[in-house]
Amino acid sequence: KAIISSGGSSNTIERPLIMSPSSTTIHVCQSSTCLSKGSSAVLVEIEELANLLVDDDDQQQNCGVAPTSCLGYCNRGPAVAIVTTPARGSTNSGVVKKTRTRIRVRIDTFEKSAGVIAEATGRRFDGSVVLPKETERRLVSVRMKRAREYAVSKYQWNRALKGLGEDDDEDG
Repeated sequence: KAIISSGGSSNTIERPLIMSPSSTTIHVCQSSTCLSKGSSAVLVEIEELANLLVDDDDQQQNCGVAPTSCLGYCNRGPAVAIVTTPARGSTNSGVVKKTRTRIRVRIDTFEKSAGVIAEATGRRFDGSVVLPKETERRLVSVRMKRAREYAVSKYQWNRALKGLGEDDDEDG
């Protein structure tokens, strides 16, 4: 039985799954509809942000990131699923905890990508987080690509071509 609740502009769907061991993984939809809405850029952003959140103690990421097939939210894409699996045998008053899946939709800005990471890891990106220059440049490039892809999908050719010359100058 799925539990659906509304929170802001995105919906949460929680349903039990059977998986192990304990982990959190963010699955980014890469189906054709979500791809047309910029999910390839979302995947890159979330991967980059997750790589920044490496635990100092054990040098391991707080969560994994993986592309996935259709999540079933095509009309509200790009969509991601945050899957949290409890440790094997973890119990709460004798009740076995189940895997929790939360769906987030319309992940169409950098801030929303950062919000997905914050929800998955419990760590927020605020003003104190300084991105490495290379990462910042790459994410700006991804965001520009996302804006161009959207403009092309809406046949806004001048907007889609805006900034392409600047990209070439930086690359060359």
